[in-house]
Amino acid sequence: MRAVAICLAAGAGSRMGGAKPARELAPGVSLGSAVLSELAASGVERVVAVLRPGDDGTWLPSGAGAARPDPAGCWPPLERVTCPDADQGMAHSLRCGLAAALGSSGDEPRLDAVLIALADQPFADAALMRRLLARLAERPELDWTACAGADGLPVPPVALRSTMFDAVWRLSGDQGARKLLRDTTFQGDALHDVPEQMLLDADTPEELKRLRQAWEQMYSSRSGIA
Repeated sequence: MRAVAICLAAGAGSRMGGAKPARELAPGVSLGSAVLSELAASGVERVVAVLRPGDDGTWLPSGAGAARPDPAGCWPPLERVTCPDADQGMAHSLRCGLAAALGSSGDEPRLDAVLIALADQPFADAALMRRLLARLAERPELDWTACAGADGLPVPPVALRSTMFDAVWRLSGDQGARKLLRDTTFQGDALHDVPEQMLLDADTPEELKRLRQAWEQMYSSRSGIA
């Protein structure tokens, strides 16, 4: 399945007191770069980072694509695009990302799907992203795959088949992928076994603190640090 990942990083972060992607998750690791690292390792052909005007992109990971390569040791290209209408709502960022994913020709049939992730969900790892794409590839009747939130409703990250691209173009204002996932015109499937931590995001300073603590605990346990 030919897929491009879109990282939505153009939000104003009003409840955070400013844009979130550059916020430090751990020393030397920004919130946004952690997400892009996982997208880069998910097996997609390219990664598109949608930024807001004025974002200098200094938080973007160094290297050819992300902070670490995919399992094959390759770096997928990372494309940085600025959404001039980001303040008008999520729909504008999503459409901007899709346009970049399709390329200047807009040749939709050549792209099977897009994988959409938020720049403040650092625990949604590459394995989860690959599961979403694999489920979509295995079941051609599906238009989308996503994760099931605590209430059972679908939440990002999400994979959209090309059958939904026209619907993305029709979104407006602050309508995002969640509106599409609740549209009964399309058939989808949500993964209900995703650990709650993988879906954590940061909208407030308190939530960012929680993410930092969880990140430190996770990496301390991996390295054997008590």
